[in-house]
Amino acid sequence: MNGFSGSASENGKENICTNFREFAASSRAMAEDIEANLKLAGIEGELSMGEMEAPVCQLPLDISTIGMIIMSGLNSGVCRRNEIRR
Repeated sequence: MNGFSGSASENGKENICTNFREFAASSRAMAEDIEANLKLAGIEGELSMGEMEAPVCQLPLDISTIGMIIMSGLNSGVCRRNEIRR
């Protein structure tokens, strides 16, 4: 789960800010370690991490890369605050 509460996480019908990131498949273990450490610190934001060269949310990838959808962007804190207020 994403650690957020509010209408978007409950009904799936609201908008949230996300970004698509692509990184070398050889870095997957490092990315998973970083994600685990962030979760321990209370920072969660990964929505989806794909498999090597497999499209994520219908976005094609380069050879030997992995795609990841993360909650981020300049508005992510504002969106989260607004969801909590609802």
